[in-house]
Amino acid sequence: MALMDIDAVEWWEHDQVREALIEAVLLWRRTPGDGRWPFASDGPWHLMSRDLQADYDARGGDLGEVVPRPLPLSRAEVAWRDRVTDWMMLVGALDIAELHRQLASAAPSRRAYLERRIRKREKQAQADRRLLAICLDYHARGWERLPWKRRIMPALGLRRGQAGLERRYSKALREIAEALNTPDFCASNLSRGIM
Repeated sequence: MALMDIDAVEWWEHDQVREALIEAVLLWRRTPGDGRWPFASDGPWHLMSRDLQADYDARGGDLGEVVPRPLPLSRAEVAWRDRVTDWMMLVGALDIAELHRQLASAAPSRRAYLERRIRKREKQAQADRRLLAICLDYHARGWERLPWKRRIMPALGLRRGQAGLERRYSKALREIAEALNTPDFCASNLSRGIM
């Protein structure tokens, strides 16, 4: 898999950010372990079957063509995947940074209001990151059009609001692109290790 050269991009667009994040999801899928226990909890007895015509050594026969395992990730792929995955933290980051700037110079009577707005925006950014992760997973599976009503809305526990979710998804990608296109913001985050 040829990875996008993210250092060569001078100006990030909505679609470029989406494609880079989808590539990162695909790399996460190739990561060994997948976070699950590799052994059966009750023994492998339910996996065993007696089929005398099967070829158990996996070199052909009735089992069909053997699919080789994917290669493990290289160091460059792991670094690229982690760097692009960190972009998820950029959802809402410009808004939150602006609210923190306002809070630093705010009058004492306005501080409580700004602190509430910061908490509310951080909570919304967390929900938008979850929505973005679900949508990117469907894109990585090959879905060109996202299944909003059938799959995404039930996964989020919603019955209505498809248009709002579509706007939030698009806005989250746009916020990442805006943060990547803001040189001062990116430079300060690079020094802190976020990007």
